Amino acid sequence: MPEVNNEVYREKHYSVPEIAKLWNLSKDTARRLFVNEPGVLILQKSDGTHHRRYTTLRIPESVVRRVHLRLSNPSAETAVAVSNIFTKLPAQDRQPPKSLRSATPGGRHNISDCCSFL
Repeated sequence: MPEVNNEVYREKHYSVPEIAKLWNLSKDTARRLFVNEPGVLILQKSDGTHHRRYTTLRIPESVVRRVHLRLSNPSAETAVAVSNIFTKLPAQDRQPPKSLRSATPGGRHNISDCCSFL
């Protein structure tokens, strides 16, 4: 058995719903952020009677910290990757918060409404 240099296995491992709740994201967005990230445990279960494959992700705390740091201080190359992820967001994550939506149809804002110098 290979020797383990670090103790990642002892770290807290988060589920996708936990991260989604912590970061105020949809579960789909949280899953997309972590599914291809090194260090994430991917557990797959295939039911023999069905064709659907069930995938569970468990994300170590060190991976959560690494992704958070990368997203909060994106370099030029990671900024492109992050923008590619967020262009595929579900509609609920692209909407502004309810407090910022106007009462006009379609939720459109006039820029002069919020910027007095315009």
